[in-house]
This record gives sequence, C-alpha cells and structure tokens, in this order.
Amino acid sequence: MSLEQASTAACSLPRPVLTRLFPWPPLTLAKRRGLGKQQTEKPAVPVPAAAGAAAGAANEVDGMAMEPELSSAAAAVRAIPRVYVRAVHKPLLLAGRYCKLRRHMPQSPWFILGTGARIGGRSVQEAIEHFVLPLYGTLTAKMITGGREDADVRMLGSGRPFILELQGALRGHPPPETLRCLEQHMRDSNCGVTVQGLTACGPASLDAIKAAEEHKEKTYRALCWAETPPEEEDLQALVAMGRLEVAQDTPVRVLHRRAAKIRPKWVRVESASAVQGQPHYFVIQLRTQAGAYVKEFCHGDFGRCRPSLGGLLGQIQKRRAAAAADTAAANAPDDDDGAADTAVGASPSTAADGAAPPLPLAVNTEDGGFAEATAAAAAASPPSPPTAAAAAAAAATAAKRKFNPKPKPRPAPKPELQAKLDENPEPQTDRKSTSPASVPLSSRAPSAPESCDNGAFVRVEILQLDVLDVHLDHWP
Repeated sequence: MSLEQASTAACSLPRPVLTRLFPWPPLTLAKRRGLGKQQTEKPAVPVPAAAGAAAGAANEVDGMAMEPELSSAAAAVRAIPRVYVRAVHKPLLLAGRYCKLRRHMPQSPWFILGTGARIGGRSVQEAIEHFVLPLYGTLTAKMITGGREDADVRMLGSGRPFILELQGALRGHPPPETLRCLEQHMRDSNCGVTVQGLTACGPASLDAIKAAEEHKEKTYRALCWAETPPEEEDLQALVAMGRLEVAQDTPVRVLHRRAAKIRPKWVRVESASAVQGQPHYFVIQLRTQAGAYVKEFCHGDFGRCRPSLGGLLGQIQKRRAAAAADTAAANAPDDDDGAADTAVGASPSTAADGAAPPLPLAVNTEDGGFAEATAAAAAASPPSPPTAAAAAAAAATAAKRKFNPKPKPRPAPKPELQAKLDENPEPQTDRKSTSPASVPLSSRAPSAPESCDNGAFVRVEILQLDVLDVHLDHWP
C-alpha cells in the first residue's frame, strides 16, 4: 500500500485508535530503551513487612543471608502467561467489474524482491483501493479477479469481474447509493481505471469466480500486421473456418515461470477486416477459451502454437495463388502448334555463343517413341564449356587445399576392442551424418507444422490487443 493510501485510510480512523497506532510526537530513543527494559524485567511481587522479617531471620543460616522464598500465591501470579486479544471484523467481500483504459498498467503491484524497485507504474489494484479502502476504514485488502491481462493490454467492454476482500474493516457495507457515487467519482478522476456494478457479496461468489477459471470465454480485438498483404477474401476465409482446435506449447516469454507443457485450447475468428489505406494492417476479433495465449496464436511463437494465424493465412494465400494459376492456365490461348513449329525449326547455329543449343521437342515418331527421341537429342548435343566464374571458383577451392607431405598413420585398434567387435559385429554408422535415414525415429525432431511447409507461412505481428468482454454464467 502506498503512503497516500495509508494516510487516507488513517484519517478515517477514530482518534483513540489513531493515537494508539501512531503515537505523536514519537518517543525518543531513551524512552524506547526504557520501555524495552521494563518489558524484559520481571515485575516485583510485594511482600508484607512482618513476613519479610520472619523470612529474613529464617533464611539467615550461620551468619549468611539467604534469599527469601516466594509464597505459593506469588509464584502462581508470576507463572500466569500473558495473553493478548485483538478483536477484528470478519473480512467483507465487495464484487464488481473493472475496466482498464490505459496501457502499460499492471493488474497488481510488481516489485523486484532483491531491491524492492517497482516494475511498471500504478496498478489497477492500487487505483481501486485508493477509493474503496477509506470508505470502509481499513488499510489492507486482497483482490481476486477472473483472470488477468498483460500490462500492455486494455480491458474494455463490460469489464473484468473482481472481488475485493476487505480485511479488518471498521465499518460495514455502505448503501448502494454511496457505491454509485463512488463509481462516478472514480470515472471523473481520470485515473485510468473505472468500476461498475459494485455490490456486497458472499462466499458463494468467491467460489463461482474460482470455478470459472477454466470454463469462461473471452472476446479479444487485435490490430495485426502481415508481411504479405491479405486480401479481403483471405480474411473472410479465416472467419469461415469457425472454431479451431489449437495446441499451444508454453510460450517462450513465460517459460521461466510456467510449466513446459502443451495446452489444448479453442479459438474462433468472429470477424476480420482490413485497415483502409494500409494494406498490411488488419483488425481481427477473436473469441477464445480461458487461458488461451492470443499473442502467440497470432505470430506463431516460433512454431510452438499449431495452428497459428500466420500459418492459416499462408495456407489460404497459397491455395488462392494455386487456384489463380490454374484459372490462368485454363484461360490461356492454345499456342502449342506455333511453339512446336518454332522449336522444331530451331538449329544449333541459332543458339547464343557459349550456350548449349536447345533440345529438339520430343515429337511423336512413327514407332511411338517419345523418350527415345528426347534421349538421342540430348546425347547428340555437345556439353557446354565451363564459364569463367566457375573456373575461377574451382581454382580458388584448389588453392585452399594444403598438401601434407608427412601424413600421420592411422592408429591400430586395441586388441580387446577388436576382439569385442569380432564377437558382436554391428553395423557402423557415421555420427556426423545428419541425413534422416541415419537418425533413429525416436531421436528425430518433430516435423514442422503443415502451415510452415513449402513457405506457406506469413509473418504476422500483433501491434495492439484489447479485451472486449469476459463471459461468466453466474455473477452478482
């Protein structure tokens, strides 16, 4: 809790409680040390004078003074332990929904454990506590939310559900009119966070928000950039795919604090539209299962999310290009006869100097041999002379080779090793070989996803992401 929040909450406390918690002026060092000695020293038990004289005479043996023995009542009083009792209110639960209107604002305070330095600016929890805690007269609270968004992601729409657990509150729940005034005051403050629907709740709401962690759904809107500009039909094809089953490995950005495992999720593209005047930019709206990593679904996360938005766009554009090529080939004019006449009439003398003459077209001979005519023409054509660049490259490669006049002889194998090899002959494999045939199936790397094969992948970067709604079945 910040100093501003502590001072605000302290001002709402009663004066006796405030003076007990924060004495003013502060005690000096000598007084604090004196209080510490008084607490550590054992209190003296008063003894009557007559009893003390009798005890002193009785304890004086052979002219030596002995310590007086304590009575049983005094010993019992000294043996009673000190018990401190503190009366506190039961934690109060306040439910509602919050909207985050600014980016780079974490949900809860972030601090470095070693140095105590803050990471990021003011958090959503601190902004809500600044207005709520003085109303209840408390200093501490715990915030339970239905999921969390990244610091650079806004929370729009109806808001994200949350429950504020107020600990040690001096006052109970205010009337609903006071909570509505609090919401309006928070909107007018322009603090970057707004709340709506504040209402008192019980433990059932706390159980509902925890049980919906894996069953709730979320709606996102993202501004993306694609390396290859998508067409309008490509974006509509994404919408037509419907619900997609996605296998998401733990993202690289959270791998240091999350378990490495594959999480099956589902994603559905609800709408997609291009940005006018910017062919590389488009806006996409997604509806996902709780816990799905939307950023990784857009850019693929180095193939750890299968399928991804970049892979789907690559497949769609590849199919569209193939269909366009087939259509162009079907609509092209039939010029086979003219091309055949030109190819048959060509002679080696018409070829460019230094280049191989064109092979004659494989015509249909009387005996029906296409392959024989093509092979004979290829054998009859003289090989092309090497170019000057190829000759220079070969000379440079030969110059790099060094001649060793005294090579070291290969050492002979050890007798015991040779005996074992003779007893159990096994096929020797070259360890340096990286061909798929030489690597066992169990140790091979997993094959690339289908969306990345043959260049069917479009680089997609997500620029801005907003959460539009968090869908819950039951919420107060």
